[in-house]
Amino acid sequence: MYRTVTQLDFLLNLTSQFFPTLCTRVEMPNRSIQGRPIYALHIHAGSSTRSVLIIGGMHARELMNPEAIAELALELVAAYFGGEGISFGGKSWSATDVKTILESFDIWMLPCANPDGHRMIVEWYERWLGTPYEGQPMPKLYHRYVGHDNNRDWFMLTQAETRLIAALHNREHPQLVFDMHQMMR
Repeated sequence: MYRTVTQLDFLLNLTSQFFPTLCTRVEMPNRSIQGRPIYALHIHAGSSTRSVLIIGGMHARELMNPEAIAELALELVAAYFGGEGISFGGKSWSATDVKTILESFDIWMLPCANPDGHRMIVEWYERWLGTPYEGQPMPKLYHRYVGHDNNRDWFMLTQAETRLIAALHNREHPQLVFDMHQMMR
């Protein structure tokens, strides 16, 4: 079962409520093309002028990277407050590593850059779960875009979602941008 956009946003909100001195859930100024709010988590342990931007869920069928980013955010801030290390994706970081990372960078995490597409795919998956059609692709176009997907819009910025990311990038000037994608079958 995949988390819905609402559940992902709830996890960001919960993280910011449990650790308010370390992170803030931010509703981005632009909404999705279908009018849904888009949320980011801003993790700010130090007074660094260096920032990192982590983006997930750019494409509708990328269901795991929003999950991974939301989980990473929660694990990072919990480990920081607990003075513990973390293991994620088969790699481990010590408590000192976690402290150094969070105090050296402002971290912006945008787990689901395409909430409209994510919602459509999760609903489609849940509709056919447990049937012979489970895992089949949607038989319709699920992008309300201009003939291309939102990951190809960085030049023209015709879509609300890419304008939002560009504005965040231009305001924060991140030294590192990690735009997480996943392979499908």
